[in-house]
Amino acid sequence: MHVLGLTMATRSRPLPVVLEKPHQPLALKFPKRQFGKQHRSFQSGWFQQWHWLHYDESKDAAFCHICVTAIETGKMKDGGNLDDAFIHSGYSNWKNASGNTGGFSCHERSRSHKTALEVVVSLPQTTKDVGEILSSTYAEEKRELCMNEFVARRE
Repeated sequence: MHVLGLTMATRSRPLPVVLEKPHQPLALKFPKRQFGKQHRSFQSGWFQQWHWLHYDESKDAAFCHICVTAIETGKMKDGGNLDDAFIHSGYSNWKNASGNTGGFSCHERSRSHKTALEVVVSLPQTTKDVGEILSSTYAEEKRELCMNEFVARRE
């Protein structure tokens, strides 16, 4: 399994180590945190609604796999208006995590998340690699040349 290494971000804090796909443990007993008089914890059911969630067991925090990957691979710059909790420190406000106004939904609607989604997921699916384009162009030219030679021999 390929692991993206740690890099130093512009804010001089390391990014979390992120795998090719988000770490989403389903059978883990998540630790509880106290919010007022209530104890709350991360819920594995959130992975079904927010596929980009990456859970870091050592920090008991959630990260955005797509945003971290975008920065880690150099497809998006760190800093500016990025959602720091989902990229560097980790989101752990379990009381306000879900729902339309919760942290996960707000992050999903953020401009930085939409940009990361575009550069990590959408663009690679719609654009071809330069080598692939050149290779297919060369293959087409070679087929044409062979066809021309075949026709020339028949005349």
